Amino acid sequence: DLVCGDGRWVISAAVECKCRCIGCDVDDERLALARQAVKDHGLECKVDIQKKDVFEVAKSSALSDADVIVMYLFRDAMQEMSNILNDRLLPCHRPTKF
Repeated sequence: DLVCGDGRWVISAAVECKCRCIGCDVDDERLALARQAVKDHGLECKVDIQKKDVFEVAKSSALSDADVIVMYLFRDAMQEMSNILNDRLLPCHRPTKF
């Protein structure tokens, strides 16, 4: 989850889908909330909350093993992120925006 905020998406994914999740954000207050929520749900071994800039993460190889990427961004940021992901992901992986 890029820009994970309070961690609700990664927690839901870990609980409902039994998957390993990574949440990234740069806001210290939101990171603290997400880390506490992960701890409250006992998901420390399934969910990793990291302080990272989402655009740097997207430009790195960190997303190459991801099956699902969740983002909730403003329109301009979403367009920029879509362009980055289109350049970095395999042809069979394409961003879907709602």
